[in-house]
Parts: sequence; C-alpha cells; structure tokens
Amino acid sequence: MRTRDVAFVWLGAAVIIWPLVSRLLNAGVSVSIHRALNKQAVIFPFTLIQSGQLTTGTILESYAVFQQLTGVSLMLIAVLYLSRTKNKMPERD
Repeated sequence: MRTRDVAFVWLGAAVIIWPLVSRLLNAGVSVSIHRALNKQAVIFPFTLIQSGQLTTGTILESYAVFQQLTGVSLMLIAVLYLSRTKNKMPERD
C-alpha cells in the first residue's frame, strides 16, 4: 500500500482476499445444498435442485468454474497492471 501501486492491490485481492471470500462462499453453498436436499427454503439456483431441473453435481460444477474464472481474472488483472508499471519505470545508467 505504501508504494501506491494499484497492481499490488489487485495482486493482494487475487492472492489473499479472494481465497478467503471463496471459502466463505463455499460454506454458504454447502449449507444451501444441504437445505435444498432436505426440502427447506433456499434461494434461486438451489431451488432448481428441489424442482429436479438441475442436479447437485451440476450446481457444484458451475460454482467451481465461477470460482476459478474469478481467481484467474483477478490474477490476470494484477499481472497486466504489474507489466504496465514495469514499463513505466525510468531506466538507470
């Protein structure tokens, strides 16, 4: 943060913050799937399990793909910002 370089903020989001948020989301998905299988009240994508339109595996696979795409996107943004800041550094003689 002291460098005031936005690339390090994106890198921190990709490496530190996203895995923590991802674990919290995993816990929520686990609870929601358990509730859907026990015919309790759930929110939208999990109602599809209750109605038989989607399987539990399909929901889990879609969620895993979403997690991976989000993580990779954050890393890509960080790398793009890092490469841009590297090109802006003045050369030393």
